[in-house]
Amino acid sequence: MVQKAKMSGEGEERTRRNVMGIWNACGVPDDAVVKSEDVLRLFAELLEAGHDMKPFFNSYFDAMDFNNNGQISKEEYGIWFDCVGIGRDRLDAAFEAMDTDRDGILSRSEFVAAGLEYCFGLDETSKNQLMYGGLID
Repeated sequence: MVQKAKMSGEGEERTRRNVMGIWNACGVPDDAVVKSEDVLRLFAELLEAGHDMKPFFNSYFDAMDFNNNGQISKEEYGIWFDCVGIGRDRLDAAFEAMDTDRDGILSRSEFVAAGLEYCFGLDETSKNQLMYGGLID
């Protein structure tokens, strides 16, 4: 993520800390290599254990807010898509589904709400099911 966002210095260190905080909260050691398939497994384990997902999505927000301005741009979200192997062709629909006030950025509250809807929503047709680009075609 750091390389794709072309970060260095303080921004790089902040992003590394935020991402490691996510993995540490999931019980992943600092020296582990996390693959995209591990993300889904860890996610399922957290949900199954009844883990409070709000801190998880707040940490994810912080990790994706590369410039630390309190919001996620479509470009920042696209970098995350690149890092986890989701095609950019799915970016617009995912971003627009979460950007409920249509201002072209994701606020923390929009992002966390979309994440919670993704996890706990019962409506399989909800646009927030696109948060991860639509995992099932």
